[in-house]
Amino acid sequence: MTRPVPVLSDYDISPSHGFLALETPALRHPYYAKWEEVVRDLDALLQAKKLRHTIGHLPVLSTDYLETPAEWRRAYVCLTFMLNGYVWGEEKPEHRIPPPLTVPLLKVCRHWELPPIATYAGLCLWNHQHPVQGLPCPQPEDLVVSCTFTGTADEQWFYLISVAFEVQGAPVIPLMLDAIAAARTCNTVQVTRSLQRFAQHLEALTSLVDRMHERCDPKIFYHRIRPFLAGSKALGSGGLVYVDGATPPEAGRRYAGGSNAQSSLIQFLDLVLGIAHPSSSSSSSSCSSTGDSGFIADMRAYMPGPHRRFLEHVAQIANIRAFVEERGDALSELRAAYNACIDGMCVMRNVHLRMVARYIITPSRIAGADAQQQQQQRGDSSVAPLPASPQQKTVRGTGGTELIPFLSQIRNKTSRSRLPAVASARSRPPWITEPAARRGAARLSREKNQLATPVWLPPRIAWVDGGGGLHYYLLVLTASMAATVLVVVGYRTLEPNVSGF
Repeated sequence: MTRPVPVLSDYDISPSHGFLALETPALRHPYYAKWEEVVRDLDALLQAKKLRHTIGHLPVLSTDYLETPAEWRRAYVCLTFMLNGYVWGEEKPEHRIPPPLTVPLLKVCRHWELPPIATYAGLCLWNHQHPVQGLPCPQPEDLVVSCTFTGTADEQWFYLISVAFEVQGAPVIPLMLDAIAAARTCNTVQVTRSLQRFAQHLEALTSLVDRMHERCDPKIFYHRIRPFLAGSKALGSGGLVYVDGATPPEAGRRYAGGSNAQSSLIQFLDLVLGIAHPSSSSSSSSCSSTGDSGFIADMRAYMPGPHRRFLEHVAQIANIRAFVEERGDALSELRAAYNACIDGMCVMRNVHLRMVARYIITPSRIAGADAQQQQQQRGDSSVAPLPASPQQKTVRGTGGTELIPFLSQIRNKTSRSRLPAVASARSRPPWITEPAARRGAARLSREKNQLATPVWLPPRIAWVDGGGGLHYYLLVLTASMAATVLVVVGYRTLEPNVSGF
């Protein structure tokens, strides 16, 4: 039995702000004042190297006074910011998490079905102060984040780009769910219009992502912000040991760090278009998968439970690509609209690749080169020399993947999802034979027509791909008083190049 189209409210999703929390106020109950004080002074405590001492002397608080969903969200934000600051706030990372963090954090994480580490939900979805409701198209400068590690405007801007991305992309969710419903009733017009609007949204979202450089300096991001976003996988095989003070400590847990791959909206865009990324070799409910092949699916374990289940629901009912393949011939508006969405996703991923190169790859190589130069200046022969291209092969994201190879693979897979702009044999009219098509292809190749408007051609029938784009001969019947003449009109459309930077 086919599952119904999901109801957004069943999954803690809004048609106006999507997966983003509508409000994330500070905890008002005086019982949790200590948490709010630490988070408010987080950057000062980190700079003074006093955060670990402060957290170690906090009381072990209960979660009994957390009542509303907003309070449970805020508790997760406070505790995970304190956690990552505690682990990464000094020169040597700390592996053991004390009871004042462990006890309430594990309970809050069970409530949200999230791992006890800073995730995209805590860093972005629930980490803003401005209510987004009522803003027609909020920009990053219209919003304010509530927690940062460094207190810098650069870190605020880094989170706010994602917050604005989520709220600006929210209308795509009901739009494409309606398209799925329309495809079920074979409403080609509505599906086409939905895809056209989707492509427009993608263009706006890409422009938003491309604004990162305006207020976030690559050096500040790489050296001051990014270290705090790492997960416990970066600690090696030991991971984090969560000590509750009541039971013997269990083995260390290994989690990925915060990553945009944990955005339910970004995964929704892929799912609804039928862009299939490599399936996970491990269960999507496991947070400790070690392989990169299933990274996209594994990242769902780092999403709030309702959002994860929503994506699972969408994956079961997504039908847009199949609908376009069945009903959209090579020249139809439907197929053109679908391919425009695929092109938009490719462009957005190209922008992301450029950002990664600017904010991570280049700074990592500069840092490695500087370290090598300092080593040479010291003349320390007891230390093995650094490689000529530091970290070139193993630069990893906070989620744990090898950045450029992984992101390039995702981009290329997206590009290959584009439907061919050539009619298949099954959709070619039966009176157009293969030999005729080949003759037409040779003719068009010789003539290399660059047709901006219809022109009259000799009366030869063909349905071909001339190599540089789609060529289609349309039969036109013209009549005069003397005779009826069959002629052919030629059109040519060029496919855009979306594979390069």
